[in-house]
This record gives sequence, structure tokens and C-alpha cells, in this order.
Amino acid sequence: MNKVINALNSGVRVFMAEFENANSPTWSNGIEGQRNPRNANARTMEWLSPDSRTYKLNPNQAVLFVRPRGWHMVEK
Repeated sequence: MNKVINALNSGVRVFMAEFENANSPTWSNGIEGQRNPRNANARTMEWLSPDSRTYKLNPNQAVLFVRPRGWHMVEK
């Protein structure tokens, strides 16, 4: 989650969450991958690191663009 927060806070105008080529299609990756955009959109995304640093979204975050996993991908 902290990587998504850092990406949205990086100063870019648009960030693409890519669920096809850059994502291993495990159940936990799929669920967490859906949770992050939902929380980013609701502006409830926050993460506390093991060394007690808090990561939160900036007021002027990047626009989030989601590229879903293609339906043509064969899954077991």
C-alpha cells in the first residue's frame, strides 16, 4: 500500500495501476489490488511502517487510472 501512496503523492499528474502484465494473479494480489483504488478514491488510504512512519495521501494526489486484467487471459 505504501508504494501506491508514494506513487499518488509523487507529483505526477496521472498514475496507472496496471493489473495485467505487472501483477501476479494470486487471490491476495487481486483483492488488495481492488482495495487500494477504492481506498485511494475514498481518500482513506493510510499506512504505518514498521519503523512508525505514517504514509497518507497528499491533498493534490495524482489522478488514478486503472488498467484491469484482460478477459483474454487464461486463468486456472
